[in-house]
Parts: sequence; C-alpha cells; structure tokens
Amino acid sequence: MKFNLELLQNTKLWAIIFLSSLGFEILLSIIYSIIENLGIVKDLHKVEVCFFIIMMVLFVFMVISIVPLFVKGFISAQIKIGNQDREAVKWVIQNQTKIILFIFGIWFVGLIIIASSFAEGLIQLPSGILKNIIKVDDKITQKINIENKQEIVFAIKNDFLEINNKINTYKIVEKDIPEESTEGGTAVYYFENENLKKIVATYLGESGKTVNEYYYKNEKLIFVLNQRCEYNVPIYDEFFDIKKSNIFEIRYYFNENKLIMWIDEEKKEIDMNSDVFKEKEDEIIKNSIELKEKILKKNDNLVEQLSGGDWEGKWVLDGSEQDYAGVLIIKNQTKNAFFFSIESWNGSHQGGFSGKAEITGNNAIGVAEKYMEGDAINAESQCKVYFDKKENNIIKLELVDCDDFYGAGVYSDGNYVKNGSVKERLLKDIVVVGGGDGSSKEDVSIFKNNDEINAFEKLVGEKYVKLFTSSFQRVVEEEDIDHFNARVYTGGVTGMYTSQEGIIIIGFQNKIWAAAIDGGDTIRYFTNVSADTNRFPQAIEKWRDNFRDKKIIFMNSL
Repeated sequence: MKFNLELLQNTKLWAIIFLSSLGFEILLSIIYSIIENLGIVKDLHKVEVCFFIIMMVLFVFMVISIVPLFVKGFISAQIKIGNQDREAVKWVIQNQTKIILFIFGIWFVGLIIIASSFAEGLIQLPSGILKNIIKVDDKITQKINIENKQEIVFAIKNDFLEINNKINTYKIVEKDIPEESTEGGTAVYYFENENLKKIVATYLGESGKTVNEYYYKNEKLIFVLNQRCEYNVPIYDEFFDIKKSNIFEIRYYFNENKLIMWIDEEKKEIDMNSDVFKEKEDEIIKNSIELKEKILKKNDNLVEQLSGGDWEGKWVLDGSEQDYAGVLIIKNQTKNAFFFSIESWNGSHQGGFSGKAEITGNNAIGVAEKYMEGDAINAESQCKVYFDKKENNIIKLELVDCDDFYGAGVYSDGNYVKNGSVKERLLKDIVVVGGGDGSSKEDVSIFKNNDEINAFEKLVGEKYVKLFTSSFQRVVEEEDIDHFNARVYTGGVTGMYTSQEGIIIIGFQNKIWAAAIDGGDTIRYFTNVSADTNRFPQAIEKWRDNFRDKKIIFMNSL
C-alpha cells in the first residue's frame, strides 16, 4: 500500500493538524495549571491521568503530521538541487510509505520504552503537568488516600500525648550542639529502656530560638514539632522580655519515614505534590539521622546512662521496716546531674523533700527544692544532701541543715541499698531493744521459741496477727503484777499512742493474754485461759487506763 502523492503534497493540511495539536497541548497545560493553583478539584490525580491521555493522543497527531511534512520538504529540496539527485527523489517517492512507517515505528517503539520506564519509576519526567502523576522515588501504592491519612494522623496525635504523659519516666541524655547555632544549642534525648522516644533540639540566637521536637515509635520518626520563638528585642537588650516573644509552630506528620502531612505556621496544609514538600521531607529525615548519630557515636557511656548507671533507681534505707523507713528515688540522670526525692517516716511522723544533685565522680551534692507535698521551699533554705556512692550498690547519705523538713524522730541519714525493700514486721521481729534493761547488746524477741509463736498465731488467727505486729514498733517490758510467772510487754507506734497500741502476756506452758486497739476506737482481747475469757488481767486493766472509753470485744467468748 502507498500513500497518495497528492495527499503527501497537501502541506497546508498537515501543517494545520500539527499546529492545532500543538495549540491544544498548550491550552490543556494552561487549564491544568489553573485547576491546580485554584484547588477547585479534590481528586487531582484523576485529572492528571485524563490530561495525560488526551495529550498523548495530540502528540500522536503531531508526529503523524510532521512525517509527511518532512518527506515533502526533502523531495522539494532535492528537485531544486538538479538532475544529479533525481535518483534519490525517485527512490523517496517510490518508498514513501515505507519511510513513513519506518519513522512512525521508531517513534512508537520509543513511546513504549518511555511509558514503560515512566510506569516503573526509572526516569524522571520533565517539569510540568506530567511530573505530578507520579514521582521517581514513589510508587503508586505508596500514595495515601485522604481518609487513611487522617486515621494515621489521629494515631500519631495519640502517640504524641502518650510520650509526653510518660516523659518523667524516661531516662535522659543531654548533649551540646554548639556548631548548629551562633549562640550554641543542646539536644536532649529521652529513652524508654534503650528505645529512643523523643529528641528536643534547641538552637539559640540573639533575636530568638528554635526548638525542634522529634517523636519516635519503634525507632521510626512519626512527628516533628517546630517551634520558633522571636524575641521582642535581642537578648542582650535591657528591654528584653521573654513573655513578649512571638511563638510560631509548624507540624510535620510521618508514616514509614515518609512525610504525609505538613501544617504551616498559618495552620494551612501544604500540598503533598509540591516540590518543596519532598525537599522538606528529605531535610527533616537528614536532621533526625544526624541528631541520632550525635548521641549514638562517640558515646561510650550511653549504655551505662540508659541503664541508670550507678545512680538511677529506688534506694531503701538499710534496716527499714514498716514503721521506720527511708526511701530515696533517683531519676532523669544525665552525665553531670540527677533529680532525687527523699521520704522518711517514723510511725506517724514524716519528712522529706525533692531536689537536684550535681555529680562529681562517685559523689554528688544535692539541694532541696520542694517539700514532699510539692510546694516550693523557702529560698533561704540551706538544706544540702551529700551522696557518697559505695560498692555493692550502696549510697551513703548525709544531710546538713535539713531539720525543718522532718517531724520528731525522723531522719534520712544512713546507708541506702539499691532496689531494697521495706521489711514487713513478723511476730518474731517484735523485739525489746537491748533486752529491755540494757543487759544485751542485741535486741531480744518477746517470743522465746517457735512454740510460743505458733500458740499465739493459733489464738488470734491469721486475720489479727497483723493487728499486733503493726502495734509493736516500740516495745517495753512491764512488771508482772498478776504474778502469772509471765512476761508482760506493751507496745505502740510513734505518734500513734492511744490509737495504735497493744499488750502481750506470755505465761507458763504457752498461756497467753493479749489485747490491741483496732481502728482507733475498739479493743480486741484474746486469751487461751478459759477462766479469763470474759475478764482482763490486772496488767491489761492498767494498760488501758488512758483509753477506758474504747469499746471492748472479748474475742474468745464470741
């Protein structure tokens, strides 16, 4: 089959087709730009696909029209040259169909290669309408639809709140980053165990400061809060007032290390398809990686700091028991400092405070900042705590000028054992200090053997054993005025006498009489001596002289 020579020579027809196709291409580009800038179409991706198909069809017409123009131009040029090239003209005329099909075939193969590469993301389309269909480094499956994006952003906001609600439980590592700002800067890293949860990078300047907060989940960046503070005047000016500063915020939301939402200072969302969106994503990811490398590289004590080193944790005063104890909590340790709180009690009397300590080797010096209740202390307070770190997980505390923080008989000085516990008093732990008369250097239990302990437990029952153990912080041996040939002991709790007291009489062959105040207003009386089931021995009558108004329950007559 051959093209009609007259059709080939119809230059005006092919020129009109070519120019019309080119004109429509330009017109479509203008229309698309208007749609994109005005944002009048929500689903811009569908518009892009439609425009792409139409423009490809117009491009086909342009190629088809330019081939005959090329052949006609070649023939006309050869005819003007002279007879010597008539053979070439003759050959072109005879093979014009093959020439057109050959050129069209080359164009078609090239179009397939370009389309294939475009679909696989192997090449970058030139700037213009087509660049927004898909980018080189993104696959279509990575595009997030609006509904799914909102769900992801909602989850990120919940993670943001959770991280900040638990911020006081995280371990902290600080690092100076002076090279990032003319006035210097710091980076504070928050770890849960060894998992990075948050970085706060602060960059200082004369006229303001910038704070970037990076949030992480499963080691991946999920959110960045950029806060820019503009001072009313330079910081060195006498009229500088931090309260008059202007604060601007920008929020960036990430999913799988991809920026999915950017809210600017005016609370407007930036177009995901814009060039600046991708540039900002690359910039933030780069900054996040650099900040993490600053702490993970060249920091041999990071593991020690994250594990709490030799300071962080709960420390308990050696020998603490339920009515006399001291607890030291150390947290938020950095390279040179930590925060601490001390709480001690002796019966109902209490004392303690919280503050910050500066570390020097195996020692630290702390200054009181708040009472136990959280109220700030008097600025004139001179209370200081000296920490001396010993071997075997022991810290020795010495307090100076801290009496104002404690009730009568309450102290926090002494050796504190890491992860120690406050001992619960058992029956065997009810002791007379120094044997009562000072004849013994050791404390002496009021129960001589297990038989006496077993007899007592059988008498009062498991339910009321703690009633007696909690009433015998301080023990005194009394006179046996009943002549039972028995041992008589009274006990009480510091600051709680007449509301938390008890008496135990242990006689021959495990005969027992015992009473204790329960709930502050009731006396429960126990005995395994049947003759005394409904009456008190004289020793117990004397014991209750100071609270005869309390109700009496004879437990063994019920």
